Amino acid sequence: MLQSLSDSLNYYWTGLVFLPLVLLLTFYQLKNKKKWFLFWSSFVFMQALVWILKFAVASQRPLGVHMLKNPSFPSGVAADAGFFAMYLSFLYPKYWILWHSFGICVSLLRVYSGAHYVIDIVFGYLLGICLVLLAQRLFKFVS
Repeated sequence: MLQSLSDSLNYYWTGLVFLPLVLLLTFYQLKNKKKWFLFWSSFVFMQALVWILKFAVASQRPLGVHMLKNPSFPSGVAADAGFFAMYLSFLYPKYWILWHSFGICVSLLRVYSGAHYVIDIVFGYLLGICLVLLAQRLFKFVS
């Protein structure tokens, strides 16, 4: 059961579950197109930074059991989860525990499935959070 959940979330969470939810919630909350653009520009910047770090560090995945062949560190899924959880915590502060609980669970499932080491997801998650905090300070896309 847990392995099935892990596999499903690993392969489909960003595109089919969490990303559309974040798109809808941010579009609803950010009526100002400039703020919406700044938020998504920050997300794209984070993705670029994750991939630069992946190939700069070039760490192998655990035991080579995962089907992905790209480097392990940092976890892009955990970075996405941290970024979205922190951002949604700004937009909907009443539910911050829900956003971070979901993000941390998804990230931990990456370790369970053999795709990452714990340090990969911790660094990725914190990177996502830090980039939202930095972007918020620079751009003030949430008032």
